[in-house]
Amino acid sequence: SPIAPPPGCRFHPRCPYAKEICKKEEPQLIEIERSRHVACHFPLEN
Repeated sequence: SPIAPPPGCRFHPRCPYAKEICKKEEPQLIEIERSRHVACHFPLEN
């Protein structure tokens, strides 16, 4: 629920790449390209 997100990463319940850390820690927002950011413990690389 947007009002009561789960602990850790809010997308871990439906993410096929989620690991145990995703359930416990909210990922930091990081810049992957100029003006492009991601908040994921395991961002995919192009």
